[in-house]
Amino acid sequence: MKKAIFSISLIFCVLSLSSCVIIDEGDSVKRKTEAARIIFDNVEDNISAMADLCDMAVKLSRWIDAPESSKGTLEDLWFPDYKLRYEGDKWIFRDLSYYFRTGGKSLDSLNSEWAVGYGDTQSVTIKCTGKDTWSVKCSGSLFTSNYHLSEANITLTGRGPLLSGSGILYDYDVSGSGSFITNASQSYHYAVYDSNPDNTLTISYSIGEKVRFVTCPDSESYYPNYDSPRYRELRASDGEMDIEVKDEGTESIHAEMISYTQYGVVKYLTFRGHKEIWTY
Repeated sequence: MKKAIFSISLIFCVLSLSSCVIIDEGDSVKRKTEAARIIFDNVEDNISAMADLCDMAVKLSRWIDAPESSKGTLEDLWFPDYKLRYEGDKWIFRDLSYYFRTGGKSLDSLNSEWAVGYGDTQSVTIKCTGKDTWSVKCSGSLFTSNYHLSEANITLTGRGPLLSGSGILYDYDVSGSGSFITNASQSYHYAVYDSNPDNTLTISYSIGEKVRFVTCPDSESYYPNYDSPRYRELRASDGEMDIEVKDEGTESIHAEMISYTQYGVVKYLTFRGHKEIWTY
């Protein structure tokens, strides 16, 4: 999964001092929207983490509902690296820390609701609100991929995948809003999570219509076998969103994604009156 690791002090510098310059590897000129790109990457990662949980839950539900004769094939297709286990009142995956409580209901049944957990830190619900449509709500959830303390209320609608490959069930049209906190002193130990407001940024996002999230290879993976879901992730491919960053003041970012090209997703980022194109 793409890592968006950055220094909060560096972001402060970019957002507040015009003399601070960040140059991308290979860039020879100053990029006026570099701070916006870093913030956008974190927002994309945050939404992607929730979309991935929803995707796993939908696949698990379809697997539970499948006839016994099909379960082995679907498990190999959707969860080749993890083995499903039912323990007590929840489904777990071997070598994966998330668990899913179904309440005995299919996630394709209208108004059915599942709870997703990760130890005591996750508070995520996934609810079926229509055909191939689910709402994902989280409150105070600490996503382990990038350590974001998140609040969100988003809706995902499954649609036919843009890219081909085994293990892909849907792409998702995402709408809604959310916020999360990033912290410069985060570590791998939850107990030492530093909530000092002097070291944090609060980032919020709003998707008025929809942003399509597409299952695609992880470009930073060292593994050549992209056919496995383990080395795929959901990334924003087209649509628009607005982002706000709150520190001592408020900074606004507008992001527009223009689908896939042979070079990647074209992104237009507008920040402080400057609009620049990014492709990666």
